[in-house]
Amino acid sequence: MTNSPATPPRFIDMPEVLDRVSLGRTTILLWESEGRFPRAVRLSPTKRVWLESDITAWMLDKHTQETNQ
Repeated sequence: MTNSPATPPRFIDMPEVLDRVSLGRTTILLWESEGRFPRAVRLSPTKRVWLESDITAWMLDKHTQETNQ
């Protein structure tokens, strides 16, 4: 029996985050500063990325919160 390798961590940039979560850049940055959105990783002074798994977990958490209300 062969074990399938775990999916390696992957960074996604702002355009991909915008597409995935259907929010605007300003909202994402505001919510991030308020602790309501995952923190970005700064690869350089001008490049922000997020772990794909953090964004997916945030989306699933939002879905769970909505369905439990």
